[in-house]
Amino acid sequence: MENKNPNINENGSIYGAWKTEMGDYVINASFVNCYLLIGEERALLIDTACGWGSLRYLAEQLTSLQVTVVNTHGHGDHSGGNAEWEKVYIGKGGEDEARSAAAELSKNRELPYPDYEICTLTDGMIFDLGGRQVEAIAIGAHHRSSFAFLDRKNRTLYTGDELENGQVLLFVSGEDVPEKELVKRHLANMKKLKAMEGEFDRLMPAHNGAPLSKDYIDDFIALGESILSGNAAPEPTVLGYGMPVSFGGGDEKLIRVKHGKASFVMSK
Repeated sequence: MENKNPNINENGSIYGAWKTEMGDYVINASFVNCYLLIGEERALLIDTACGWGSLRYLAEQLTSLQVTVVNTHGHGDHSGGNAEWEKVYIGKGGEDEARSAAAELSKNRELPYPDYEICTLTDGMIFDLGGRQVEAIAIGAHHRSSFAFLDRKNRTLYTGDELENGQVLLFVSGEDVPEKELVKRHLANMKKLKAMEGEFDRLMPAHNGAPLSKDYIDDFIALGESILSGNAAPEPTVLGYGMPVSFGGGDEKLIRVKHGKASFVMSK
């Protein structure tokens, strides 16, 4: 009998999904975590991974509620599955990359909504899921379109790629600005989150492990300050923390700068 599940291939399941203590779902696609937050009336999907298989098919197996889709930023491993929905919320500056991801996918498969509507996220925007509100918080540095999402009811902050287990990549911002400027932005954003830390207990990043202790924020603040003061020294290797070997072995030479549990990967 033919298997009609679009998320099963010769290697098995494309996605892994598990339920959290909060009644939400972590959806993992190899190296990316997406999050499906369940309210009383609606659900919120944070990121759509790379567009493999059908994330919408999986989401509709996990909840019968209407799903609103948001991207933590425009990179293709977070926006690749957007074209399965009629409308997606993205931060300003992430639209083109999200569109490009859909265009690339459409070369090999028919997409339900290749020209899906993009709505612009704004700082402080609230998504009311019914009995639960989630706030969008602008934190662009790794990418100018980056947003975190604060679920105050469950005291959880979803951070995308701007804060993850041990590293933030500052050489892929999609914006022609000096990396020192990106460090300044990241530092300001971490201080912004630090000022809100009384409202959350855990961090849920998109890569390399979740949940995280919120004291990662302190280490990233100290790291940014050490770089800007000229006191930071590069690590002997760029590898680790889920960093692909290819990133360190190409024409672009990279360095890792570390403080405590936090590190940046930057151009040499």
